[in-house]
This record gives sequence, C-alpha cells and structure tokens, in this order.
Amino acid sequence: SAAHQDKDATFRGLKALFKTPYFYIAIAMFALNYYNSLSVTSIGKYYAESVLHDEYAFSLFGIAPMFTMAIGLLLTPLFVKKFSKKNTLVLALIFVLIGNIVGSSFPYAFWAGFTAVMIKGFGSAVVMSQLFTLAPDLVRYIEEKDGVRVEGLAASANSFGCKVGSGLGSAMVLWSLSWCHYDANASAQSENVIFTLITLYWWVPTLLSALLLVLACFWNIAKKTAALQAAKVSQKSGEEIKD
Repeated sequence: SAAHQDKDATFRGLKALFKTPYFYIAIAMFALNYYNSLSVTSIGKYYAESVLHDEYAFSLFGIAPMFTMAIGLLLTPLFVKKFSKKNTLVLALIFVLIGNIVGSSFPYAFWAGFTAVMIKGFGSAVVMSQLFTLAPDLVRYIEEKDGVRVEGLAASANSFGCKVGSGLGSAMVLWSLSWCHYDANASAQSENVIFTLITLYWWVPTLLSALLLVLACFWNIAKKTAALQAAKVSQKSGEEIKD
C-alpha cells in the first residue's frame, strides 16, 4: 500500500541519515552557533553594566555590528564563488574566533569590546548564511550515497540544533547568575560575578568558536558528493562501452 511504502521510505531515510557523520556535525554546528548567539545576547546587559560600567554599551554592541553583518552578507556570494561554501564557512568562523579572542584579551576595555563585536558581526552573518546550506548538502550526499531523498529529515538537524542551542544558551545564563549570586541592587558586583560574566560573554564563546571551526574543517561533504557522482558516471560509461 501507499502508506506502507511511505513508512518504508521514511525508515530508509532515517537509517541513511543516522549512519551519516555529517548529520551529527550539522546538529552540533547549529547547536553551538545558537548557544553562542543566545548566551551572549542574554548576558550582554549584565556584562555591560557590571564589567564595562556602561549600560549603553549593550545596545551599541548589538546595533553597531549590523553594519559589518550587512557587508558580510553582501560579500558571501563572492566568497562562495571564489573559495567554495566550506572554505567560506571556515573563513567566517576565523573572523568570529578572532573577534572573541580580542574581546577575551581585554574584557574590561570598551573599545576592545567594540572592535571585537564588529569583527564578529562580519563573520557571524556569513556563518549563519552558510549553516543553512548544510541541509541541502546533506540531502544531495545521501541521495548519491544511498539513493533516498531526506529533505524533511535533513532539515530536522537545523531545527533540533537551533532549539537545543537556544535553550541551553538562555538557561546557562540564568543558572550562572543564580550560581554566582548576582545582585541587581548591589552598587558593585563581587569578583565571582565579574568572572562569571566575562566567562559567559567572551571566554566560553571563544572556546565554542574554536570548536565550530574544527567541525567546519570536517565538512568535506561537497567533495565526497562529487566523488560519488563521478564514480556513477564512470560506471555508467563502462556499462555503455560493454553494451
């Protein structure tokens, strides 16, 4: 029956997806990226007020990078055409990592923070645009490798990674503020609170950006898909010659 065929196709699609390492890499990259984004956004107000002692820095650090983000998005098609999607993603993550390193090196300096978020803005916009190409890459690879289409199932990697990363990013901020005994009414926060805020705003994102960069280097799915396609063409040509 049609229902049985659909169920069988879904099962084969799930089996093909779950045995592909790229599926888990895609989930991890989405989760890490959204964790970084949500945690930094959630902790930014506290960092600006308690570490930089400038409540307006939070708004500025959120608005100003939109300029470099726009530039990044405009240049993305050129980067992809010249360097490939994978190398564009790697390059963008290097920018994000450099920005985080600058901020982590001078966590008390306003201008270091401003420079850092401008660099991160450029890279993060390109990263986000390229992350949404992972699912189509995964679909093409699995179709060539296993002969099944998994559009909806592959897109679930994006959705799952986004939800996990966003949820953990927001929750970690709340847990950490409670753990370090942040006091909104205090005229000055304790050293433990300051350390926690800097850790969440700069140091953790730096480590996770480095991990994202490593994962991106393993995303050689386009090369493997091309190799599978070439093998099929070669096999077909050989069969035609025999005929």
